[in-house]
Amino acid sequence: VTEIMDMAAEEYAGEMCVFTELGWMDNDMVSDDNLIEADIATLPTEIAEALNGEGYDECVAKAEEKMASMAPECDDKYTEDEVAQLQELANAVAHTECFMAIFKKSCGSYIMNSLASLAPTAAGK
Repeated sequence: VTEIMDMAAEEYAGEMCVFTELGWMDNDMVSDDNLIEADIATLPTEIAEALNGEGYDECVAKAEEKMASMAPECDDKYTEDEVAQLQELANAVAHTECFMAIFKKSCGSYIMNSLASLAPTAAGK
């Protein structure tokens, strides 16, 4: 389990650094969900809705399912506590992956829509 946790920490070091600097996560990897939600609420509506929508929840559920099915033959090798740790890690990874993917997509859409709304104004000059 330690090896898996270390591997994930290395893989997601950049994201963890950003989330820690934003105050979304402390040094013990505990998230501040209230602050995260408050910060997301300050984003443009298009981005905030995407991050709070069903698509986000579906993404997390699919990612957790995918990770849970990766090595079923190993399930019996872990204690209950270790399985709980791995499930917690899977949840954190799923949230990170989905947040990043949906943020990038919704942010891109927001930028494109913003530029498109400026185009008629610029063309009319």
